[in-house]
Amino acid sequence: MAFVASILGLAVVLGLAEIGFRVAHVLRADSKAPTADSELGSSAEKSRIRIVVLGESTSAPSFWQERDIAWPEQLESKLNQRFSKRLPPISFRVINLARAASSSPFQVALFEHNVAALQPDILISMLGVNDARVHSMDGNFLYQNSYLVRFFYWAEVAWSCPQCHQLNLGEEKSNPNSFNQRSHDTSREALLKLSREPILSIEDLDRFRIWFSKLESSVGDDQHLMNSQVAQRLFAISQQPGLRGSVLSRSILNEAKAILDRSYRNVVLTDSSALEHYCHIRTQLREGGCVEAVKEAFRSGFRLTPQVLTIAAQEGASEDEFLRKVYRSAGFEISSEKIGGKILTDSFRRLEAIVNQRGIVWMPMQYPTGSVGALQYYLSNSANENSLTFRDSFDLPAGRYIPRSRDFILISNENFKSHVTAKNESDYFRDFFGRDRGLNFGHTTEKGHELIASNVADQIEKSWPEIEPRLLEKTEKTSP
Repeated sequence: MAFVASILGLAVVLGLAEIGFRVAHVLRADSKAPTADSELGSSAEKSRIRIVVLGESTSAPSFWQERDIAWPEQLESKLNQRFSKRLPPISFRVINLARAASSSPFQVALFEHNVAALQPDILISMLGVNDARVHSMDGNFLYQNSYLVRFFYWAEVAWSCPQCHQLNLGEEKSNPNSFNQRSHDTSREALLKLSREPILSIEDLDRFRIWFSKLESSVGDDQHLMNSQVAQRLFAISQQPGLRGSVLSRSILNEAKAILDRSYRNVVLTDSSALEHYCHIRTQLREGGCVEAVKEAFRSGFRLTPQVLTIAAQEGASEDEFLRKVYRSAGFEISSEKIGGKILTDSFRRLEAIVNQRGIVWMPMQYPTGSVGALQYYLSNSANENSLTFRDSFDLPAGRYIPRSRDFILISNENFKSHVTAKNESDYFRDFFGRDRGLNFGHTTEKGHELIASNVADQIEKSWPEIEPRLLEKTEKTSP
């Protein structure tokens, strides 16, 4: 009897603890979640068609000369221009949740976290190229249904790391050490130097190194913001079409690494963008250090971001027991066995459930040069059977696989093949990072972003007779 009473007592304690954690979770979410009014603004804003974009660096904000040239920014103006001529006119607002270096499980989690506040009408996604090893714990019944279990996962990390913070799904603001105006001025001076005097040879790099060394000496302790931004610009230069993989590219990467090493504790361990580039640079140089840097930053109080967790997973975090616990505490598993194609399939399943529940029109989009046949594959039941890798699925012929639903409206960027030639590829692509993975695309220039935006606008305009009734039906269902 005493044993039974002990078991019952334990069950009651655990049940009360579960209720307590659920209440705390709701109160915490309510206190942090933005209201719909704060996100949507005035009544005029609420009347707009709201489009949310999910993606990685190929869709994330991309600033050039203080302008966002990314295709989501261009898409909003294109749609508003085209649909303003209708009677009555229709206006659009594009909300870009894409994050460079992120992956589909984190993007889906970010969307799910914000969907109630944003109230999107249309979802556009371009996902999959960064998927590697990280996948959601949706299949873990205990984790999904018990906040007490989630607490124990986090406590397992917090016990050995009191300064560690939980995953930050939102935007990680870059403001290491509250840099002063002098830091920003010297950063602009150095970046302007790189813009006016491009590095086209080893001799150019040597001249810049000597000049930059003098600038560093003159600013002293104010050098760290400058070092971070210059190293990131050098990395971008090393990735240009025709340069990546060359002796010059490797020399530029080595210089960028040396600059970040000089500001390792001041920016690499405190700023997400600097840490991401530190990992990218060392990876391309085939040097270790990324995973250890992530661990060191996390243990010193750095707020982990999906981008950092994605990169660490790609660089071998699955071999580190502490980091595996960190991923679990955030609701993600890390495995060296699960292939990217299977991860994307799972992410698409989760997105499908969210959009169906809320009546959102989902428009999955393929990367430049790829075929929508890959999207049809991941949206079909066949993907659960053979789980092709992302690379092997990229050029699947359209029509080979049948999606589970006709509600999906697919967007193609295959016309990049006809627009881009060997002579003009630098007009459309500023690098070809995909070639390392057997895929003939990369980050796009402003002209490339414009072509993507046009493809999306064309598909929305073409599909409007199908989209509009679905949006009206959704409005009728949600109206009081």
